[in-house]
Amino acid sequence: MADMPLLRAETADEEIRLMAAGAWTAANAAELERRMEAVASDASTARPAVVDMRAIEQLDTYGALLLERLSRAWAGRGQTMRVVALADRYQGLLCELHPSTHPGSKIAARQQFVTAHVTFLCRT
Repeated sequence: MADMPLLRAETADEEIRLMAAGAWTAANAAELERRMEAVASDASTARPAVVDMRAIEQLDTYGALLLERLSRAWAGRGQTMRVVALADRYQGLLCELHPSTHPGSKIAARQQFVTAHVTFLCRT
């Protein structure tokens, strides 16, 4: 069995640091879901977050989708979330799942353009 996944929250200044570790894979789906729900439903985590992925040993499509879901949960409550220290070998997987977040993508550029204009229009 792969190493058990971990997701725990630590308060750091004005943000939450989510420490991820172990195998974020479909084989650990039940445990990952339980841990993610506990962190996402904790009222004390309602602030910007950084997900530190340096201790991830395995990441498959399921784990990447779960990370995307966690990011959406944060966005849904008006907070930002950044993923840091994800091994290079997994970067492509995240870009495939959500190409619009890849910094050089045309989709990201279009989304930023539209967002900037909508923000401008809403302020005038």
